[in-house]
Amino acid sequence: MSRTTTRLSALVIASVAAVALAGCSDGGPRTTDVREVAEFTSVANDSSADVRIRVGEPQHVQVVAPENAVSDVRTEVRDGTLHVSFGSHDPDHVTVEIDVPSVDSLENAGSGDVEAKGVDADTLTVQADGSGNLELAGKARQLTVDQSGSGDLDLGDLSASDARVRTKGSGDTKLWVDAALDLRTDGSGDVEYRGDPALTKHLKGSGDVGRAD
Repeated sequence: MSRTTTRLSALVIASVAAVALAGCSDGGPRTTDVREVAEFTSVANDSSADVRIRVGEPQHVQVVAPENAVSDVRTEVRDGTLHVSFGSHDPDHVTVEIDVPSVDSLENAGSGDVEAKGVDADTLTVQADGSGNLELAGKARQLTVDQSGSGDLDLGDLSASDARVRTKGSGDTKLWVDAALDLRTDGSGDVEYRGDPALTKHLKGSGDVGRAD
């Protein structure tokens, strides 16, 4: 066998091995796994998965992930809260799609992004502790926000009558408040709000606070 043929064979083998390794790291083709879980009104993401929530729909939970990684994605209900987490591995390219009739609490403590549409709550608690972003749309009469992470919190399309907001992280926060806004900032993230609320503010952080254009 010539040196040229040997080199070509080595290149082919290396290419095949690289493709095989890429397939292993990705977990194979993506698949959808429907989860049967108990009823819940709260969602907490503790993972790098992206979470998509539609509020106002019959309850349905499904995981979209590489087929070899589906078993590593945990969706467990404890005390009325659906917890999204990973097992012994931290797979990539995971999305958890959730339909739920109503929610009263949302938390993102992970690095994945959380998005919720159609929110319609009397009281709503939002907690952002991780590096992932959190975006909500809908309405809430009373809103409580605790932002201590590095991810951005976009509530600019969530209309709230009254809001109590505490920010301690580096992520930016967008709000829409109509009646009363009680705001305390201790972090470096900026806060921007829509509406014309009566504003009570305690500003200790380095982030800017202002009305949206």
